[in-house]
Amino acid sequence: MNEIKYITVSSSELSMIDYSQVRQTSSDTVRKSIDGTLGLISFHTGWCGCLPPSIESLTTRSALMDESQLQEMLSGPDWSRPPIITE
Repeated sequence: MNEIKYITVSSSELSMIDYSQVRQTSSDTVRKSIDGTLGLISFHTGWCGCLPPSIESLTTRSALMDESQLQEMLSGPDWSRPPIITE
């Protein structure tokens, strides 16, 4: 199965993640929402489709997202700013 999945988690829980289990290398490399309250984590589900143990224990994690759900979320106002138009 070994798919890449995505979740958001409260920034307050980023220090609880074992970064050897996810695709980011530290809390410094996690993409954050515009207001900084959420972090975006990606990981391989492995052959069993399981969550990494340090992700499973997080209490603020969102539902799993696939690539299309991720793109939809990232295009929303919490993750992207409208372009600045200059004349």
